[in-house]
Formats: sequence, C-alpha cells, structure tokens
Amino acid sequence: METYQTAKAILLRKTGQVLLLRRSNTHPTEALMYDLSGGIVEPDEAADVALAREIFEETGLKVEPHKLSLVFTRTDERKDKIAFRLVYAALIDNEKLAVKLSWEHDKSVWLEPKAAIEKLVPGKYTQDGLRFALEHSLLSRLKA
Repeated sequence: METYQTAKAILLRKTGQVLLLRRSNTHPTEALMYDLSGGIVEPDEAADVALAREIFEETGLKVEPHKLSLVFTRTDERKDKIAFRLVYAALIDNEKLAVKLSWEHDKSVWLEPKAAIEKLVPGKYTQDGLRFALEHSLLSRLKA
C-alpha cells in the first residue's frame, strides 16, 4: 500500500492567536474551508524542512525548521493509501509581519485557539491536532 506524509503548522503569535488560512474557491480540495498552513511532504524531504517551505510558499512567513515542534501525529487510511499526518507548532516572534497569501488561499485570520478549532474542518487531523496541543498545554511551551 502506498504511503505519504502531510505536515501542518499551528503558527502561534505571542498573544496566543493561531493563524488560519481559508482555501480559495479554486482550490482542488475543501474549497472555502479553513486550514492550517502546510501540505504534502515530498519523498526526499524531511517533514520539518517541507513544512517550513510550505509555510513560506503559502504565507510569506519564514520559520526555521528547528523552530517547529511536533505536537500531534495520526495515521489515516484512504482507499489504497496510508497518510501519516504530522502537526507541528511554532511561535511567530515578529507579529508585525504581514501574511502574503498564495493562490491556494484567499483569506487569513488570527484567532484564539478555541475559536480556531471551531473553524477547522470537523474530524480532520488539523482540528484534532490543535485540540490536542491546547488540551495538553503544548502551545504554552513554545519558545521563539
């Protein structure tokens, strides 16, 4: 059975707000739904390096791979594929940086974590990962 990895980021401001991106109406999956930044990890990439690349491509924000902390994992089986889902978290230390959206997204919002959980797709690993990180106080342990 084929396997692949996806990596998403809980990007947290010092004020405690989490960045969500809304997928554009032309996005091939889950159009107009909110999501965390991230995407598919290429076979030759380390997950944290791939995620740092995806964050920059989608938001224009630079996050060093070593600043990403793994906070949640899940395995999903879909048809003939197994997906390894990784959720990382990082503190954004320069809150004045503007988010520069890629074609994949049409809106960005900074929300309190509980409000962000409600905006994410129910049952998706991103929602479960943010909820887990919040319930286990993993976000309060992040360092810039």
